Amino acid sequence: MGLQLADMLCTNPRAKRAIEACQRSAQRGAQLTRQLMTFSRGRTNEVKQVDLRTLIMDMCELLHGALPSRVELNLELPEGAWPIKVDPLQCELAILNMAINARDAMPDGGSLSIRLGRQEAGARDIGELTRGSCVRLEITDSGCGMSEEVRERAFEPFFTTKPVGEGTGLGLAQVYGFARQSHGTVSIDSEIDQGTRITLLLPFANENVEVNELEHRISGPMEGTARVLLVDDDAEVRDVVGSMLEELGYAVDVANDAEAALARLATSDQPRVNVLFSDIVMPGHLDGVSLAEMARSHYPELGIVLATGYTETLPADLGMRVLTKPFTIQTLSAALFEAQEQNRAWLTRA
Repeated sequence: MGLQLADMLCTNPRAKRAIEACQRSAQRGAQLTRQLMTFSRGRTNEVKQVDLRTLIMDMCELLHGALPSRVELNLELPEGAWPIKVDPLQCELAILNMAINARDAMPDGGSLSIRLGRQEAGARDIGELTRGSCVRLEITDSGCGMSEEVRERAFEPFFTTKPVGEGTGLGLAQVYGFARQSHGTVSIDSEIDQGTRITLLLPFANENVEVNELEHRISGPMEGTARVLLVDDDAEVRDVVGSMLEELGYAVDVANDAEAALARLATSDQPRVNVLFSDIVMPGHLDGVSLAEMARSHYPELGIVLATGYTETLPADLGMRVLTKPFTIQTLSAALFEAQEQNRAWLTRA
């Protein structure tokens, strides 16, 4: 978060290059952490309905950046709606991991194809998971292929055929974990010198597609200067997130725990707070969830957004937006905008 803010504010070209290098290193570390957490926990973070074709199209620039020029990328994505219910971040990560695995199998170049199709999945395909109409996502490469022994172990965590320091063995393990958590399945067809095809089967969603486009842009306060009450016990986090909020155009009040936040909300002689943005894990008698519930009961007009790095400890449905750390300034902006918009819609209906 801090690096992204520094990059936005920095004007020195040499310093910007150094900041960008630090961002890339931080992103690699965050990706490894997400892979570890995804494989270890039994559920996804933020399941929502997305259109898989749109998600893949939005990833084109990222995929081209991950592939060398000697690898040709082919997309076969039929027009129409391809709605699935998944954690979008984990879905993108799974696709990227499969693409990187294919890239590494083609050191001298080749072709990588991504295809979408429809399949009726039965017991042979899904086992004990969801059966019925599925989206079939195939990622096929023309690389070196896998032996039967390697293919059977490909989804094992920490198993890799790459030299020490060049692979974590978590890429395809993350794909397997994502498939299971999304009520789907994944399989590999491969032979030595014949390339590899990885097939994901994911159940179609039963509702209309609701692709969330807010996170692809930075949205400012809804009107005038909205005020955010930022609650976090870590002073450095308060400083960084506070700067991000100010950069987005918000006025910012801060509190270091839930009790101080409630006291600020109850103060009538200060400007009204529009949005409560709180960390979940904090010292004291009240955590962020308890704070949010009390604030919502006493101040129904208040928008609420929570943040945490410990999503596996959250209740199943909080009824409010929760950001997973680390988050980007775009994600922060979208969450605050949504909190205000949704709360106003609820107050209008009430």
